[in-house]
Amino acid sequence: MDVKNKRTGGAKVVFVIAFIVFLSYGLSLLFAFGWGFLSSLKTIREYAKSPFGFPKELQFINYINAFQSLEFEGVTMPMMIWNSVWFSLGSVLLSLFFTALCAYVTSKYVFWGRGFLYGFAVFMMIIPVYGTFVATYRLYHELQMVDSYSILLSATGGFSGMNYFLLYSYFKSISSSYSEAASLDGAGHYKIFLNIMLPMAKPMLISIFMLSFIGKWNDYMSPILYLPKKLTLASGLYKYQEIVMDSGDYPMLFAGLFISIAPIIVLFSVLHETMMTNMNIGGLKG
Repeated sequence: MDVKNKRTGGAKVVFVIAFIVFLSYGLSLLFAFGWGFLSSLKTIREYAKSPFGFPKELQFINYINAFQSLEFEGVTMPMMIWNSVWFSLGSVLLSLFFTALCAYVTSKYVFWGRGFLYGFAVFMMIIPVYGTFVATYRLYHELQMVDSYSILLSATGGFSGMNYFLLYSYFKSISSSYSEAASLDGAGHYKIFLNIMLPMAKPMLISIFMLSFIGKWNDYMSPILYLPKKLTLASGLYKYQEIVMDSGDYPMLFAGLFISIAPIIVLFSVLHETMMTNMNIGGLKG
């Protein structure tokens, strides 16, 4: 006789409460998104008169005006977009490659000091980030990395927090039979890493890339500190609020915000299946 699991009265109450809480949270996010989008389609007068009302006529021209006219201290929106692209893409790709390299070496090779490097990665996660801002800024300033493309070199540390441990665990789970077979065929260490291990870690790499790229794209504090004259979309729009408070042109600000999140939406729509799908490592045959 099949025994069906049924929720008890207490479990049902907890389930209903949890459902209501998460539903309310989801609706609040949708409300904020919808309100911001409608606000970006209003005139300045409409927004000032009725911030939560519907626009009488959709002002899509606000998006064109934002792209052409929005600027802060001489940095236009096209320049902000370019700064966001090279800063986010360059930082994430460099960080991902060097982190994967360090994770692979410390997970697959036995050498003196391997335990120390792993402990060092753990220790780096314990140090508060905000407590090192002053020392970090002084170091970058002495190396002439402030307001320079060389700021990307700061992403080549190799032990970038949780990403290192995710890739460490992933490489650790890959059977050594792959590298041993490749080694017997004459492949060297670099070829094994680049042509075998990295492709096998593609699902994890894409997921980390997506999450890291979103974080860098939305990061406004780092560009404000280290790239004050090369404003990104996040830092530029954050500073543009100073002008909006005087002019009251909130529709243009909201239009700029939605332009800034468009690349993230496109990127997620392209890579979401890879991120959401569980992919298993296979290929060995007995």
